[in-house]
Amino acid sequence: MRDPSASTERFLSVSLRRPTPAISVRERRALPAHRYPRRDSNARTRLRRPVLYPLSYGGMRGILIARAASHTLGGMEPWRLLVSPADRAARNLAADHAVAESVRDGAAPPTLRFYTWRPPALSLGRGQPLALVDRDLARRRGIDVVRRPTGGQAILHDDELTYAVMLPAGHPLAAGGVLASYQRLHRGFVQGFAALGLRVDRGVERPASAAAAGPLCFAATGAHELSAAGVKLLGSAQTRVDGVLLQHGSVPFRHDPAVFDLLRQPRPAPLPGLRQLLSPAPTVGALIEALAAGVADALGAALRPGALSAAERRRRDVLVRVRYACGAWTARR
Repeated sequence: MRDPSASTERFLSVSLRRPTPAISVRERRALPAHRYPRRDSNARTRLRRPVLYPLSYGGMRGILIARAASHTLGGMEPWRLLVSPADRAARNLAADHAVAESVRDGAAPPTLRFYTWRPPALSLGRGQPLALVDRDLARRRGIDVVRRPTGGQAILHDDELTYAVMLPAGHPLAAGGVLASYQRLHRGFVQGFAALGLRVDRGVERPASAAAAGPLCFAATGAHELSAAGVKLLGSAQTRVDGVLLQHGSVPFRHDPAVFDLLRQPRPAPLPGLRQLLSPAPTVGALIEALAAGVADALGAALRPGALSAAERRRRDVLVRVRYACGAWTARR
């Protein structure tokens, strides 16, 4: 019989950065013993064992490797990981909403999702007026305009990666209000960026009246947001409705100055994105790998790959029609 440990060593040598051959059934059977660390007999010790599973993104296959902490009162908490292909804006937001409802109802565990946008889209915060947007210009440039269920400022989603986290509102990571939960959840992203060699700074808590100025998310860094080299790196927004926390955010590889034109704002000096902050810049797959590993390690999450359930897909399609692709929702402010 083939030694399972030999398969594991081969898994440890690959990642999303390199294509790999198909994974055999026998090799898959070797994964569970390494995926879930045993409970630590010494309550003061943190175990760090690899969480491994097959993953594909953008035509690349490989193994995502995350070293996760086993907390003192038991093993890691099961989370679902969704890596979705590029999609239209309304479907992206509707999918986040559908997954959040599924987590709220107990039909799905806490979920971490990554996705991209095609075609490019301008998303407004829930309370921003649609009148800010030059809709004729957006139409000419083929840019969708949508309204998020979360607050915050406008983001042009093009050359970037978006994440979403869905948790029951009673989850320990959601305790203490929005700013406290931002701090906890962002620990995972800080660790992920550090693994890529990027030093990240956290914002300082300040009164709501001193919130970011102007209509554009990345023009200013707010409380508990993440920045690098003095520039906002991760723009996040959160909402809590009907017993569920939904937080999503954007990591731009490059800032398109067209966003200022769309919002009828003068163009300032170019904003650096991840490609200017890291050289060489990671691929989308490598960024997903690093951030997912950081979340697993920092938050004690046993990430399990998954897909939208049939019920979530049906609910997403309904939400596209009645909300996120609906002019009445987009123009509600």
